[in-house]
Amino acid sequence: MVDTQNKTPLFNYYAPQNKYIGLISIPHSGLEKPHEFDEFLTQDEVALKQDVDFFVHELVDIPKLQARGIAVIKSNIIRTCVDLNRSPETCVLNWKQNSRQVPVVTQEPDELKATELRAKFYGPYYEMLKALIFELINKNPPGNIVDLHSMPSRATAYHMQQKPDQREQRPDFCLSDQFGASCVPAFIQNIQTALAEKYSEVFINDPYKGGYITQYIHENFAGVNNIQIEISRALYMDEEQFSLKPEHAELKDHLTKSLIALFEKFEV
Repeated sequence: MVDTQNKTPLFNYYAPQNKYIGLISIPHSGLEKPHEFDEFLTQDEVALKQDVDFFVHELVDIPKLQARGIAVIKSNIIRTCVDLNRSPETCVLNWKQNSRQVPVVTQEPDELKATELRAKFYGPYYEMLKALIFELINKNPPGNIVDLHSMPSRATAYHMQQKPDQREQRPDFCLSDQFGASCVPAFIQNIQTALAEKYSEVFINDPYKGGYITQYIHENFAGVNNIQIEISRALYMDEEQFSLKPEHAELKDHLTKSLIALFEKFEV
């Protein structure tokens, strides 16, 4: 879908080839700020970008995934405007401050405007997501889905407020299944084992249990294997300069192979 006034696709969809065995959602790596949000947000670009899942769509080889029957949907809109991993009620301008406690929202839209923004920038992603899940369940039940994210390598004061018992140093990967609710145990254990071949800390439900997308799929599509994967940004990028490290190539290769193996293992 294209926002014709902004001339930016709200999201990109990469269709599977020949067969359809799995779906990957990447909701937080977009950087586009639609003009409709200008009056509500700071002009400090660094503050706005602080919590973007930078380059996550570049950490998987999308053509290879497509060739093996795995679809990918990737949002292009920055999460500071609309956070797709939040509920409809809270998604618009969800981040009043970024995770370093720098204010990013300068004023709030009224309810009518918030409803318009939600319909235009949140609803289409979920409509596409639902259509893709229905198709997946039909072609390859019960359906296998990964929601792919990245996380700061160290917890900030904001993160510690959200979960005080977490370590300051984050693991290499956090795999989440709503504490065992959103997939069969073998599904999350399979990807944990694969990633642990190269990375020393691959935790389950620590520090995250999964986000709204994982919860939404679990509540609306019973039986689907559905997990969230968070990748430590220190593995692949300079977190201060927002730039890729050379190491990202090795991560991309291993993550792509691990995801393909996961989906093929659970293919009907």
